[in-house]
Amino acid sequence: MTRAGRVSSSRSWSSKNKPMTQQAYLESFKPFTVNKSSRLTATDPLSTLPLELLLFTLSFLSAKDLLTTSSLSSLLWELSHDESLWKQLCKQSWSSKRHLPLRLFPFYAYGPLLDKLSVSECKDILKGRGANMPPQLESEDIHVLKSQVTASTPSHAVCGACASKWKASYFAAQIDLHRKVITEQELQLLDWHYIDTWTLHDGGYSDDSESMLNDDDDTSINTHHSNATNNKPQYPIVNFFADGTRGPISGSRPRRCDYIMTADGHVQVGQYPRHVVHRRSDGRWVIQNDWGRSTHLGYFIIVQPA
Repeated sequence: MTRAGRVSSSRSWSSKNKPMTQQAYLESFKPFTVNKSSRLTATDPLSTLPLELLLFTLSFLSAKDLLTTSSLSSLLWELSHDESLWKQLCKQSWSSKRHLPLRLFPFYAYGPLLDKLSVSECKDILKGRGANMPPQLESEDIHVLKSQVTASTPSHAVCGACASKWKASYFAAQIDLHRKVITEQELQLLDWHYIDTWTLHDGGYSDDSESMLNDDDDTSINTHHSNATNNKPQYPIVNFFADGTRGPISGSRPRRCDYIMTADGHVQVGQYPRHVVHRRSDGRWVIQNDWGRSTHLGYFIIVQPA
């Protein structure tokens, strides 16, 4: 079946008379249908240039400029959905957001993009959502994973019509940064790093505990990651367990006690004053009251007891 037979007749661009390798490359994009009025229809003079050169040029653009450029011609619209371009933009954008590993953002409704997901990408999405993983599967059973990706889509997932999975991840992550209410699943999924706010040096905590929670202090955060990798956490790591208790993964502080999420999205731990939940400029969650503060430093960080 030809390209024209697979997409809407309102699409004016055609790969006719182009080299076969270039045509095959463009066939792989399979973008969503858009209205004819939203894109230029004239014969594209850029079609005579090598695709590699065009993609290399586009790689220097910001996300905003890439979107603007995509409206200039049909060919540029096709190329602007290249996965490698948006993956690089995700890498650049997320480098200052330590809660985001370079994996497809889990809180997006990937239903329209399921055909583009690999086995490892499906597993990363499910892991990021804290969803139950199917048993060991053969490669031909990927449809089971894809069904689980659809079924596990959380209510706060970002929905949209994107032709690129990495483009969808980029914008979903940007939108999610404005979400101020944490879900109970996230609360239980993340590792939380605790300090006493009433006496930062009590209990043997390191002198840089306060700076660890400073939005602008990169050095102390990098120090934490180094020490965590060497199994030497600088201060207690706590979890909010599914059994309704909060406590350290090792040691005795802070003491283990019950918790509940309040109707307004905050956390009540034992008889202590309510813990207020807020989000930092880099997207990390902070839970605190006048007694203690817990900050998560990243998804999928596993810190073993010393």
